[in-house]
Amino acid sequence: MNADQRGTGSDSVAVNRARRGSNNLLVDGVPTTNQLNNAPDGDGTPSIEFLSEFKVLTSLYSAEFGRNSGSVINVTTRGGANEFHGSAYEFVRNTKFNARPYFFPERRPNNQHQFGANIGGPIIRDRTFFFGGWESSRQRNGNGSGARFRARVPTADQRAGVFSVPLWDPLAGALFPNNSIPASRINAVSRSIQDQFIPMPNLVDPGSGSNFEAFRSEPTNLDQYTIPIDHRINDRQMLNGRWFESFQKDLAPFGKGLVGFGNFANREKHTWGVTYTHMFTPAFVMEMRTSGDYTDQFTFGETARIRLP
Repeated sequence: MNADQRGTGSDSVAVNRARRGSNNLLVDGVPTTNQLNNAPDGDGTPSIEFLSEFKVLTSLYSAEFGRNSGSVINVTTRGGANEFHGSAYEFVRNTKFNARPYFFPERRPNNQHQFGANIGGPIIRDRTFFFGGWESSRQRNGNGSGARFRARVPTADQRAGVFSVPLWDPLAGALFPNNSIPASRINAVSRSIQDQFIPMPNLVDPGSGSNFEAFRSEPTNLDQYTIPIDHRINDRQMLNGRWFESFQKDLAPFGKGLVGFGNFANREKHTWGVTYTHMFTPAFVMEMRTSGDYTDQFTFGETARIRLP
């Protein structure tokens, strides 16, 4: 993932000059793209620790593939064996290891912990096997463009009603004396909202026109789980089942355009699939699949409490 961006990065690719929605993304042969527009948004990409094979086809597809003119991206998940095997791991990125971004005045927080574990083995030796995997990621990124907020806010004089340009008084039908709005004409509720949510200037940057700057880390939490089970009915028949879930939550701290008015994004992915394989002869194999796919994506803003006078 990009160290300067929040979240897990982009999985958008263009193949054969086609749009990103022209790719066919398969997990164990089951489509996993957004059914609305075939885009990979919210596809809940499985951890690399869950996979045994990754294949990209760009042309001359066999008869088992179709649907799209771009590419076929097919991943196969891991399974168990007659011996128990497992692993535990953690990847760490820390602010102390990073350089200061060129356009930032100081090094901002950029911490990431990606950790998980998996285990696979037999349920019934030589016949039924399982694999279970879990991975989580916790990221706090202060170096992305979304972690920096610049704006032009009212100065102390302007908040008090004093301006450097003439102001028209609609009630008197004339200009306000000394370009100043009397304190009695400033609504108390409006003043209270301004004092609570509009910050004071803290920046001098004539080139950009901004007089306020704020930084806030962009957090991302990701948890995913998988359980594949393989059962050998006999030498000619095999039954495979897979369950996968992914939960991602992140925050754009200035998503609504004000300090304290961030925008949360939640993405959930739930998939399952069952495959039955029957080998009639070495040259004649039948494979049947059934699957389910549920994606839930929604956003909501940070809750702001307004204290009225």
